[in-house]
Amino acid sequence: MNPGVASNSKSGYRSAFSHANEIAEAGYYRVKLDDDNIIAEMTATTRVGMHHIPFRNRIKVILFSI
Repeated sequence: MNPGVASNSKSGYRSAFSHANEIAEAGYYRVKLDDDNIIAEMTATTRVGMHHIPFRNRIKVILFSI
Protein backbone atom coordinates (compact mmCIF):
# COMPACT_ATOMS: atom_id res chain seq x y z
CA MET A 1 0.00 0.00 0.00
CA ASN A 2 1.22 3.45 -0.91
CA PRO A 3 0.71 6.04 1.86
CA GLY A 4 1.02 8.86 -0.68
CA VAL A 5 2.97 12.09 -0.50
CA ALA A 6 2.41 15.03 1.85
CA SER A 7 2.10 17.52 -1.02
CA ASN A 8 -0.92 15.66 -2.50
CA SER A 9 -3.63 14.76 0.04
CA LYS A 10 -5.49 12.70 -2.60
CA SER A 11 -2.54 10.34 -3.22
CA GLY A 12 -2.18 6.96 -1.57
CA TYR A 13 -4.51 5.83 1.21
CA ARG A 14 -4.73 9.13 3.09
CA SER A 15 -7.75 11.44 3.43
CA ALA A 16 -8.26 15.06 4.42
CA PHE A 17 -10.00 15.73 7.74
CA SER A 18 -10.85 18.65 10.01
CA HIS A 19 -10.22 18.78 13.75
CA ALA A 20 -13.75 20.19 14.02
CA ASN A 21 -15.02 16.76 12.88
CA GLU A 22 -13.12 14.60 15.36
CA ILE A 23 -13.67 13.35 18.89
CA ALA A 24 -10.66 12.24 20.91
CA GLU A 25 -11.00 10.74 24.37
CA ALA A 26 -9.01 8.24 26.38
CA GLY A 27 -9.61 4.90 24.63
CA TYR A 28 -11.81 6.32 21.84
CA TYR A 29 -11.24 8.30 18.64
CA ARG A 30 -13.73 9.26 15.90
CA VAL A 31 -13.09 11.31 12.79
CA LYS A 32 -14.91 12.13 9.55
CA LEU A 33 -12.66 11.51 6.55
CA ASP A 34 -13.65 14.31 4.19
CA ASP A 35 -12.46 12.89 0.86
CA ASP A 36 -14.96 10.02 0.92
CA ASN A 37 -17.37 11.22 3.66
CA ILE A 38 -16.49 8.24 5.89
CA ILE A 39 -16.72 8.13 9.68
CA ALA A 40 -13.83 6.16 11.20
CA GLU A 41 -13.95 5.03 14.82
CA MET A 42 -11.16 3.51 16.88
CA THR A 43 -11.16 2.24 20.44
CA ALA A 44 -8.65 0.45 22.61
CA THR A 45 -8.33 -1.52 25.80
CA THR A 46 -5.22 -2.77 27.55
CA ARG A 47 -4.75 -5.65 25.11
CA VAL A 48 -6.77 -4.95 21.99
CA GLY A 49 -7.64 -2.14 19.59
CA MET A 50 -10.68 -2.03 17.31
CA HIS A 51 -11.31 0.00 14.17
CA HIS A 52 -14.79 0.47 12.71
CA ILE A 53 -15.11 1.99 9.24
CA PRO A 54 -18.51 1.76 7.51
CA PHE A 55 -18.52 2.17 3.72
CA ARG A 56 -21.15 3.68 1.41
CA ASN A 57 -22.18 0.37 -0.10
CA ARG A 58 -23.35 -0.73 3.38
CA ILE A 59 -20.59 -3.31 3.78
CA LYS A 60 -19.07 -2.77 7.21
CA VAL A 61 -15.51 -3.73 8.03
CA ILE A 62 -14.18 -4.25 11.54
CA LEU A 63 -10.44 -4.70 11.95
CA PHE A 64 -8.96 -6.12 15.13
CA SER A 65 -5.35 -5.27 16.00
CA ILE A 66 -4.00 -7.79 18.48
